[in-house]
Amino acid sequence: MKSIGTDEYGLSATLVRYQHLLPQINQAYHATYGTPLKERIHGETRGDYRKLLLAVLDHSG
Repeated sequence: MKSIGTDEYGLSATLVRYQHLLPQINQAYHATYGTPLKERIHGETRGDYRKLLLAVLDHSG
């Protein structure tokens, strides 16, 4: 995700396409950037879109 804006299409496509790998993606993201992916998504998105993405993450394993 970029600080200037979020590539919502890319983010959505990635979370759906690789949902079965999200536990490993979360670990790798945290190890690389020092912050959980969930926190970053919460800070970069709003409203129902945020709720949807966080629900996908919460149910990924």
